[in-house]
Amino acid sequence: MAMLWFWILSVLALTEGIDRTKLWTVPKPMNGLNPQGLLGHWFVQYRISPHSWPGSDELTDYEINLTHAGKNTMMMTLTMRKDVCNTIHAKMYIKPGGVMTLTDPIGNAFSGLVVIPKVYYDSFCIFYICTRMNVQGKKCDDALVSIETRMPLPNKDVIARINQALISLWGTTVDQLTPVRRKQSCLAETHMFPPRAKWG
Repeated sequence: MAMLWFWILSVLALTEGIDRTKLWTVPKPMNGLNPQGLLGHWFVQYRISPHSWPGSDELTDYEINLTHAGKNTMMMTLTMRKDVCNTIHAKMYIKPGGVMTLTDPIGNAFSGLVVIPKVYYDSFCIFYICTRMNVQGKKCDDALVSIETRMPLPNKDVIARINQALISLWGTTVDQLTPVRRKQSCLAETHMFPPRAKWG
């Protein structure tokens, strides 16, 4: 059974824009990660969707807001559009060494281990979420990668820095990722995101 699952994952990995076998190894979190710097509003620009969330690439206008929610805890407010705006609230728990865990309150679509291998706090952030670890606990069978920026339309310099980070991590660029389509910001409709809160 384990060999069959490995074969299925291998076939899926080779039929997408990026070689997903490169995502099986969980990246190391960036040294000196500062939770305060992560707080606030992020626009999701590119994604690698997990197999646990089929159809998520059809949604548009992904945006994230991170707020302080207690000791070593952040609240993630994720909005996206499918005809109308939808919102998910999920808690992220920060562990020693910069690794986090995310709890999806609805299901397991994006629950799992969270690693931020690269971030420029006022520019862009790369989220890696392992939604299903291998039974041996060393590799990730199903990963979600989210590239987020502070600006709704990042400039060429920001994209260049993102590409440098992606090449360093997985030997790829944004051209091989799924771009997030934008119609109208859910934030503009709901005004639900508060200003960036202070950590601590």
